[in-house]
Amino acid sequence: MEEFRFALKRYFLISLAYFFIGVTFGLLMKEAGYETIWAFLSAVFIYGGTIQLLLVGILKNHNTYLDNRINFLTC
Repeated sequence: MEEFRFALKRYFLISLAYFFIGVTFGLLMKEAGYETIWAFLSAVFIYGGTIQLLLVGILKNHNTYLDNRINFLTC
């Protein structure tokens, strides 16, 4: 039972951090003009953590993968 309590404390702290990342991602997607369903689907199918926050900027600017690679290489 002691191990379970220890694991539960650790789980709570980690899930709390992911909760705030998810809320931030949802708010940024809403600000970028996307509906809630798109934020939900991308959170479910794209496991990227904080990379999802960068995804908002990419989607907002309507950049393609090739555009992003060219911009990266020219910097």
